[in-house]
Amino acid sequence: MKNKNEIETKQNEMNAEEALYHAIEVIEGRFPEGEAAIATDAKYAFCYAYYPIEGRFPEGEAVIATDAYWAYWYAKEIIKGRFPEGEAAIAKDAKYAERYQEFLETL
Repeated sequence: MKNKNEIETKQNEMNAEEALYHAIEVIEGRFPEGEAAIATDAKYAFCYAYYPIEGRFPEGEAVIATDAYWAYWYAKEIIKGRFPEGEAAIAKDAKYAERYQEFLETL
């Protein structure tokens, strides 16, 4: 059986994908010890916000805002409104800029 220090060391060494998996499959909920790792990757930060948080993940918003695809989906599915921090990235992608504008018109 691992002691507490070994478990904490493993948690600190997890990458974003591993931390998200741990949150969803092991804990079945928020995983505060893994949030720093999750917040380094737009895809996993969005997925963490979608489930298990089912709401905003402020620690991951900066990285989500750098990716047009994930920023669009974060605005639409998580915020359900404007995501000003992600608008610069969205504007650089014609496909998601158009979709984002169409989404905003539905609000």
